[in-house]
Amino acid sequence: MSDRREHNSVLAPFRLPLFRALWTANVLTTIGGYINDVGAAWLMTSLSPSPLMVSLIQVAANSPFFLLALPAGALGDILDKRRLLLVTQVAMMLLTALLGVLTLLGLVSPVSLLLVLFMVEVFDALAGPAWQTLIPEIVGPKDMHAGITLNSVGMSVARAIGPAIGGALLAVTATSGPAFLIDAASLLGVIAFLWRWTRRAEPAALPAERFMGAMRVGVRFVRYSPRYRATLVRIGAFIFFGSALVTLLPVIARSNLHRGPGAYGVLLGFMGAGAVAAVPLLHHARKAMKLDVLLAIATALSGGVEAAIGGIRSFPILCGVMLVAGVAWVTVMSSLNNAAQSVLPPWVRSRAMSVYLMVFFGAMTAGSLLWGAVATRVGAPLAITLAACGMFATLALVPRFRVMDHKQVDLTPSLHWPAPMVVHPPSDDRGPILVTVEYRVDPANAEQFVRSMQRLRRERMRTGSFRWGLFNDAADPARYIEAFLSESWAEHVRQHGRVTTADREIEDAVNAFHLGPEKPVIRHLIHSDMNAFHGERKQT
Repeated sequence: MSDRREHNSVLAPFRLPLFRALWTANVLTTIGGYINDVGAAWLMTSLSPSPLMVSLIQVAANSPFFLLALPAGALGDILDKRRLLLVTQVAMMLLTALLGVLTLLGLVSPVSLLLVLFMVEVFDALAGPAWQTLIPEIVGPKDMHAGITLNSVGMSVARAIGPAIGGALLAVTATSGPAFLIDAASLLGVIAFLWRWTRRAEPAALPAERFMGAMRVGVRFVRYSPRYRATLVRIGAFIFFGSALVTLLPVIARSNLHRGPGAYGVLLGFMGAGAVAAVPLLHHARKAMKLDVLLAIATALSGGVEAAIGGIRSFPILCGVMLVAGVAWVTVMSSLNNAAQSVLPPWVRSRAMSVYLMVFFGAMTAGSLLWGAVATRVGAPLAITLAACGMFATLALVPRFRVMDHKQVDLTPSLHWPAPMVVHPPSDDRGPILVTVEYRVDPANAEQFVRSMQRLRRERMRTGSFRWGLFNDAADPARYIEAFLSESWAEHVRQHGRVTTADREIEDAVNAFHLGPEKPVIRHLIHSDMNAFHGERKQT
């Protein structure tokens, strides 16, 4: 009975019609994307067989995510997600269809292929952070992990089907044009979902955040979130060395195995099949071992795959190795994505996930360039073997950058900060705002108090403050003043709503050092100049 309940909990998001529609549309468009990838990579090997030129396909596909991730994340948090996603998906569909027509007409060169692919991925990058946040928004925090896992299953299904379809299509048509047109058509499902989706929008009590300010707040959140930064380091290291497999596989299929596009698609299909097969095992593995142990095993498997691929000349054996690669990749991808989103409150999720995407695709871009250049010099087999050595070396990161096990952090807004007491409400853009909190602490506990305040410092900074300090009264050693600055009155009011139940636990630990029956004294001070003074006098 317990196994059945666990199984049902994994499938719980499928009870929601909206999630089923999103999942189906996402799988179909991802299948189209893999068909596109096979067509683009093989077309480049026909236009220019240089490993460096083939690797530039990955650079064109991934570099926009690195370059535009931060602004895209800010847009995802401050604009209407539905409209942003609709515009970007329509643009991607039109550009991909254009590439298909140009290919069928024989008008594509290596440069034009890279240029159109780059433009398509620019719009994909602008949509990426907002798209990453759809599943948590639709299924809610209770089923977020299950939703992300099912999304990984869908991506694995697409990886198993898409490349095989792409390879077979190329073998039949001998041109990549139909592959690009099918990818364009696959976006219609996503566009239809977004067109019909009615997003619940809560009325805003404050004006929308400004673009540059939203970006700064997002960067500060990531900077002062150690748990989140650990996932960034781990995913970046894995993708940098793992990109050699994705980048050089078409070269190995063509040069080492002397096979055509159909075989290349089959190899990618076996990788996807391995990922699908791993998902039910992954659910039990996460319960049986710590997440860092599971990730270390998957990383070692991936390194072993890369070490083996360079010397394999048998196609059936290579297919079996690609099954193992699929197991390793889905384990790392879904586990780290779950770990990342577990520590992100909704108000900053798009911005924080934009940094995740920036690291992911930055590592993919840098890795593709490096391994393509190395393969040009020493050959693809040796290049992928060197990448395997680097993959094994990333295991040394585990003790320093541990990721949190898959357990839900309580990110519910605590709303426990008292409303500021003001005589005349200041304008929203008035600032900066200085907040001081006065504590009285037994000098015997001073060292422990200061240590606890460092955790509180990170909480203040990731929720919106841009400067923080702790001061001890030279005339009264028991008196401490905490001070932090917010950019404006509106930003400080937003900070009141951003503090979570998990943050409140940090504050409770600090307040336990405070002496006396009364709570710490809190004051709000507003930066004053004559222009601000006269402006608010006119308003009142």
